[in-house]
Amino acid sequence: LPPLGWAAEAPGLSVGTVKTAGGVRDFCASEGWDYRNDRSAVDFGHVVTRASGLPGLSEREAPGLLLCLRDEAERLEVVLPESLRSAQRMNLTVINAGDEVRLPLTVEGVTDRPWRSLQYRGVSPGAIEPVVTWEDARPGTWRLSLAYLYTDPQHPEDTTQLPLITAFDGPPLVIGAAQGEQVEGSFQHNEGFVEARATLRYSASAQAGPVNFELTDLLWGAQENDDHATEVRLVLENAQTGETVELPFASVGEVRTRRFDGAPAEFVFPKRSVTTFEIGG
Repeated sequence: LPPLGWAAEAPGLSVGTVKTAGGVRDFCASEGWDYRNDRSAVDFGHVVTRASGLPGLSEREAPGLLLCLRDEAERLEVVLPESLRSAQRMNLTVINAGDEVRLPLTVEGVTDRPWRSLQYRGVSPGAIEPVVTWEDARPGTWRLSLAYLYTDPQHPEDTTQLPLITAFDGPPLVIGAAQGEQVEGSFQHNEGFVEARATLRYSASAQAGPVNFELTDLLWGAQENDDHATEVRLVLENAQTGETVELPFASVGEVRTRRFDGAPAEFVFPKRSVTTFEIGG
């Protein structure tokens, strides 16, 4: 290894530093994606050889650059390495870990080709995976509720991350019995600027062990307004002992797409976002 070099191996993963004829290179290769950074030639980012496995990015296989915006950046100037200039299509991916910023954007080394941007905006308020699993379900009769922090931006004095818990009206879950039929529980809340509804699907009874729950309907506020909720979790309460178990629903991100005739003169990089520009093809 060269000075300040390193290496690591794991099943399906290889990362480290190598010496090449052109200098020192860092690399990472896995089953889903890989990248390399040529320290001696590219000092503005990582040369990505395959980006389709990165969250929120293009699904196509294409080489490209992976960049991270500096704090208080005033512009984004990219000079493509020679290895990418002849590519018929490529990706330019920009990670913005800070607040939203509008930057002039120049890319040197790419001819006029169609551009498309895919913005992965990190976590969108209220956007969750609808399925959650109780990995170690314990015997007993359990009542089901949904807990969340509700926000109505139109009434911030009353509903800013307001903690709420609402019970589902379906039958309780019995753990320790034979597998039961699929049932549903639901609720609809409309009081004090809080509008919420949900429907949960689950088995009426099950053996101890992994048990799945699925939200088949979930709505905060009215359609297409900006009410939202965070820290959404399923709460199970043991009817005999009062013990509670909380199962958080994982938050998910949002991908938005825009098209351009060529490189945009400037671009808005959203707060805590990943933006991939697809160039050509």
